[in-house]
Amino acid sequence: MVIDVNGDGLLSEGDYADGYRGAAGFYVVKDTVAPGPLLTTAINYSGGSWLGQRTWYPTNIGELGQLPLVVISHGNGHNYTWYDYLQQHLASYGYVVMSHENDTGSESRPPRPLR
Repeated sequence: MVIDVNGDGLLSEGDYADGYRGAAGFYVVKDTVAPGPLLTTAINYSGGSWLGQRTWYPTNIGELGQLPLVVISHGNGHNYTWYDYLQQHLASYGYVVMSHENDTGSESRPPRPLR
């Protein structure tokens, strides 16, 4: 791609040629919202108050070896179950994605003591 800055129809000083120095600046990528090639599975776990979590992973995880883990910690006023769309999308590309419930508290109350 050439940007003819001075409008003279020639590649000249001040113009910009993408890739001129050996590395392209524009790339064609896959559709970033299209699901990946892997089928996915979700599991839920709840061990009591503030211990809920939902994990998405490739259905054939046993055949894939080690996979990267993504942990989603929601912010104040959110819920860990609201991230299925993101979890499923990443799992379809080979990630294990866990979203967990947490007590973010609020600024108007003191923090909970550590156990």
